[in-house]
Amino acid sequence: MKHTYAVFCTVVNSQRSIYAVRTIIPKRGIWLLTYYVYILKSLKDGKFYTGCTADLKKRLKQHNDGRVRSTKARRPLKLVYWETFATRSEAMRRERRLKRIGRAGKKALVQGFRGRACDDIYNLR
Repeated sequence: MKHTYAVFCTVVNSQRSIYAVRTIIPKRGIWLLTYYVYILKSLKDGKFYTGCTADLKKRLKQHNDGRVRSTKARRPLKLVYWETFATRSEAMRRERRLKRIGRAGKKALVQGFRGRACDDIYNLR
């Protein structure tokens, strides 16, 4: 039996489109969350922060509002990189790998990410 999936997207940022993707299987009414691994860059000292979340827009706001202890003193923060995953465990595994690559590796990853449209990432249009 073949399943039909519907994908709903919300634009979060008009300069570089970030989508909050939620997928539903219509006949079953099951919502599947998309998990994100992201890298923030401090505009104050240039340091990177790597994290994982199910709601990228909300988490970015928490960081910039000073509600995250580890980034509170480094505000303002800019989202410079993100990846999407179907499960939380995949996202957390990737987050651990990104935390191990160090500053130079993150910098190369961010530079390679610049300019990629979100439509390319999700193959939507």
